[in-house]
Amino acid sequence: MAEAEYKALCDLVLGLLWLRQWSRECNLFVDDLAIPIYEDNQSCISIANGDCNLKNQQIKHINIQLHFIKEAIMSLIVCLIYTPTSSMLADFLTKSVSRPILSHSLLSLCVVGLRVRGDVENHNQDQFDQQEATPSPADVTPPLLKN
Repeated sequence: MAEAEYKALCDLVLGLLWLRQWSRECNLFVDDLAIPIYEDNQSCISIANGDCNLKNQQIKHINIQLHFIKEAIMSLIVCLIYTPTSSMLADFLTKSVSRPILSHSLLSLCVVGLRVRGDVENHNQDQFDQQEATPSPADVTPPLLKN
């Protein structure tokens, strides 16, 4: 499991480095602060920070090319922050979660106007009721044109 998380972390850091460079080339403001990465796998964090012995049989087959993450951390390009799985707001984007977790995640991400309906067992119902999210014509009509 740590290997898959570590490879995903590698892809993320590559993408962040590309995005930072592209932003600079477009003359967009980019600060030089370390980019926080929220990770729920402590083994992955331990490998990336160099806190574990790389001669360990479980991780010695991880490709050397992936160890540039350590350099990114030491260069303050990224920083890894442990976040418990229960606090990972984006989990609903990659896996099935319960209604309370989905509702909490949507609220925390400021997604409003969506009501969660049904659940995994009752999958015939619509997952979202978007009536509240769709504005009425009166809401989108400019004030000068309203009667």
